[in-house]
Amino acid sequence: MKAFRYYGPREAIVEEIPVPTIGPGELLVAITACGICGTDVKTYLRG
Repeated sequence: MKAFRYYGPREAIVEEIPVPTIGPGELLVAITACGICGTDVKTYLRG
């Protein structure tokens, strides 16, 4: 599965990671779309 990982200012990468295993009472949700707001952009740029 793909994951968008933030490592610090101006360091974010889309990576392929293993699908997590889920335990009893948990569920795995498939995300088909997401959005980024202005605050997210500030965090990406400045930390």
